[in-house]
Amino acid sequence: MLPNFIGLGAPKAATTWLFHCLREHPEIFIAASKEVTFFDYGSIKGRLDTYEEHFAGAGNAKAIGEFSTRYLSSVRAPERVKQLVPGVKLIAALRQPADQIYSHYWHLRRQNFHQNDATSEIPSFEKALAQMEEQLLAPAYYYRNLSNWLECFDFSQFHIILYDDIKKSPITVVERLYAFLEVDNTFLPSALTPNQFQMRVGRVTATEIKEKLHRRIYAFLARYAYQPLKHLLGVRRADRIKSLLRVRETMDVLFYDKRYPCLSSELRKIVSRRFDADVRQLAKLIGRPLDHWLSEKQ
Repeated sequence: MLPNFIGLGAPKAATTWLFHCLREHPEIFIAASKEVTFFDYGSIKGRLDTYEEHFAGAGNAKAIGEFSTRYLSSVRAPERVKQLVPGVKLIAALRQPADQIYSHYWHLRRQNFHQNDATSEIPSFEKALAQMEEQLLAPAYYYRNLSNWLECFDFSQFHIILYDDIKKSPITVVERLYAFLEVDNTFLPSALTPNQFQMRVGRVTATEIKEKLHRRIYAFLARYAYQPLKHLLGVRRADRIKSLLRVRETMDVLFYDKRYPCLSSELRKIVSRRFDADVRQLAKLIGRPLDHWLSEKQ
């Protein structure tokens, strides 16, 4: 079984919160693992059976899908998705570029920048901007990335969600998302209840020693626990076990105890300026005013 909807990203634009809203709906079946990355990772030849494992048990669900934030800026994903599921519905959540990049930096820092080597230097945000353009900056060129997808899909297949709207009116956002997927849009997930509605808060370790220790443990678990478990039990079961064990949440409690520092207004303006042209084009594409995302508004 293959998906009939795919979430594309962007990273750190409330996609995890959206993922939970999708997962709770009784008419929606979504892959247990957020960040499947099938269409962006390696060759898809010979891996289709593994991909379909993510949707085992979907039964009579009206909407079946997955959410992988790497897809939005992926060069290879649009054509691959078109070949496999040309009629798919596509969901993209977008956030003011500087804020998205800065939040993504702290996320990548927590995840050891997706490296197995936990002993390498931890780059500052300024250094990361210069050294990690593909990981940090590429996802935030929303117009450019969506244009790449629009070479393969019609705009009517897209549902665009703005982070601003989620903060302002989460219920309306969820209603429209469910309507787009043609499921009951009167359903209210627990993520919308007052004590549950909260998008993931960025956190940072109190000391450098804690951060280095966290990176070493994270790298060890990824290499010697999760990967062997995935090969032994299959992707879906491994992801379920990881979710049940609440490894990430436990490590947050042990190592992270405060919000990361705010991005200075000067640096926010500098970063935003790089995306002004893209933001103006995006505003025209989606028919929404985005002046508050521009550098002169910072």
